[in-house]
Amino acid sequence: MPGLSYIVQPVDVFLAAHWPDNAFYSAPRDERLQYFEGVQEFQSANSVIDVLRATYAVRKGGEGIVCSDDRELIKKLYQDGNTCSGALSSGIIPRLDELLEGIARDIGLTKSCMGTEVFLSQGESGVPMHSDWDINFSLLLRGKKTWKLAPNRHVVNQTRQIVPAPGMDAGTVVGGIASAGELPFEMPADCIEFHVSPGGVVFTPRGWWHQTTSEEE
Repeated sequence: MPGLSYIVQPVDVFLAAHWPDNAFYSAPRDERLQYFEGVQEFQSANSVIDVLRATYAVRKGGEGIVCSDDRELIKKLYQDGNTCSGALSSGIIPRLDELLEGIARDIGLTKSCMGTEVFLSQGESGVPMHSDWDINFSLLLRGKKTWKLAPNRHVVNQTRQIVPAPGMDAGTVVGGIASAGELPFEMPADCIEFHVSPGGVVFTPRGWWHQTTSEEE
């Protein structure tokens, strides 16, 4: 059964120095792309959107988020150059379920702890600076993507996504679980930057600030 070695290399370095608290970039590997060859749902943006649930679009320039169950609306927003996303339910793509089960096994979790979210964009687009409550492995299947990441020294034990804005206070955002006051609203100058091509993987720890810029599809 495929597992953690499919998405991060070398595994021993990742587990010793990065899991679960430090960002990690694993260079492109052809076998990651080959693993999903022939998966019908990944053949086009429309075929992906058709099987997603809880879809949404991040408007260009960070001008708000559109949440909708209307697949045709999401497809139009994608064609207009917005970044679109949605969750993928278990059972839709058996090869993906098998991979998630293997990853969970190798890092000591149950498969119920794992989930899949798919991001789609074309041209120059992306997602503005934010931090997430969960841990993420992000595999790029097509195009090019630039990641900027930085540790979050303002919020600990994060329980929801945070999209900061000028003057926003950490305590009011996460119910008082914070280690500093006003949140940053721009990526720090010393942030980590990864330039990712198809087959590359970025590991984002819980709570880390990150933003992305995409090129091509």
